[in-house]
Amino acid sequence: MTIQILVSCMHLVDAGEFLKKSNAQSDVLIVDQCDRDAVEEFDFVDAKGDSHHTKVIHTTERGLSRSRNMAIANAWCDICMISDDDEVYSDGYPAAIVNAFEQTKADVVIFKCNIVDVNTNKTLRIVGFERGEVGLRQIFKTGSWQITFMRQSVTQHNVCFDVMMGSGTGNGAGEENKFLMDCRRAGMSMSTDSFVSAVVYEGGTSQWFKGYNEKFFRDKGWQVRRTFGNVVGFLYSVYYVLSKKQMYGKDMSMPAALKAVMKGYFEKRG
Repeated sequence: MTIQILVSCMHLVDAGEFLKKSNAQSDVLIVDQCDRDAVEEFDFVDAKGDSHHTKVIHTTERGLSRSRNMAIANAWCDICMISDDDEVYSDGYPAAIVNAFEQTKADVVIFKCNIVDVNTNKTLRIVGFERGEVGLRQIFKTGSWQITFMRQSVTQHNVCFDVMMGSGTGNGAGEENKFLMDCRRAGMSMSTDSFVSAVVYEGGTSQWFKGYNEKFFRDKGWQVRRTFGNVVGFLYSVYYVLSKKQMYGKDMSMPAALKAVMKGYFEKRG
């Protein structure tokens, strides 16, 4: 099986430098949202001396989910890794990821990632799970950079990222959770794996997170209903407010957060 990274970024300066910095060891497709429409392709040699192919799609289209859908539509390898532009991939990731798919026979595999502070370079936490099945808990707690999938399975089931969600939409994040739920609803097999596929740097400027304010909680309520449906969405909205008090308590009171999340839950957007 072949594998490639699908990168979404904005205003890419130097594709070659990006590949070197990210420790890419496989084919790569980059969707660069910028101020022009163009396509470039080239081969690059990784740190071990192996050659891989890269395609860069420069586009004036905007929206993170649109970018990822464009990447999926233009991908060519068997396995795809969802990626942002702030990751450094683990040595040997192609073999480890292919091995996980061969052993589990899954359509989607969720890997671990090491979250590192961009300012101090210290590990903040490792996110992910040991090898096992994917349920609602795993879907709730998975970030986009942990997701890999069989390209053919996703395209055959017409699963894509929700263009109403994600950076650039004004509706906050959560598009990766919706993507996984849609994979689940389509009957695709899903698994988790303990391999740490990348280091992800945290602490830079977010395109969507502006603090734990009313809009954050309204977006959260809207997102979880859109992702998980009426019943699970409602229960998770309440659970989120009750369980995350330590996280947002300095910015909002619990009653205010609950009021905002319920307001978002019942909102109709788009």
